[in-house]
Amino acid sequence: MAAEQITILDAGPCITFCAAAKQSLLVEVLQRGSNQIRVPDVVNDEVSNRGSNRRDFPPITVLNWAWLVEHDRIEVVDSSVSSEDAEALSVAVKKLTGTPLAERLTESQDLGEILVIAHAMVRKDRGEVVFVVIDEWRGQQLASKFGIKVIDTAWILSSAVVRGLIADRGEMKKTYDALRKYDSGLVHIDQTALLKPALWAQKPKSKAAPGIPANG
Repeated sequence: MAAEQITILDAGPCITFCAAAKQSLLVEVLQRGSNQIRVPDVVNDEVSNRGSNRRDFPPITVLNWAWLVEHDRIEVVDSSVSSEDAEALSVAVKKLTGTPLAERLTESQDLGEILVIAHAMVRKDRGEVVFVVIDEWRGQQLASKFGIKVIDTAWILSSAVVRGLIADRGEMKKTYDALRKYDSGLVHIDQTALLKPALWAQKPKSKAAPGIPANG
């Protein structure tokens, strides 16, 4: 029996794809490889709060996110000290930050990112295949340090090409520019491999079969 595959998302990519109205592309790419797509409850709150309170994100951001959650496209998991995984989660958070879960939950700085990685560590220790979606470099490095497989926005878009979900370079550029409008951390598309011939040579005539490869 194949190991269950789980993808856990950080707030940044969730907000960016929902703000750009590209959330369907995000979920379609991830669902083809993962049995489950999850976010910690703290990330769910962060997406809802940042999406509604910041003027640089359109009102549709929160609506798009709410639709994904309400229609079970993305599962919200409990990170509280009373959760089913609280003991294992606390151990993971202590390894990551040196701080117990109950104390770390009171500090908002990078909390969502820490819990994304901690939840992934818990699932990995149970023998499950886990990926985290993180765009922020320091978060990627921390996840990798603890053996967690990391994917990012560029990987998602590359996978969309390989799976026949983006028609051509013109559509790719429009998609990337729409995402970059809401994430200043994304480099210019010319600094990525998203328009390179090597990627587009992999574009199928028909949509590719399910399966989520390891990053890199």
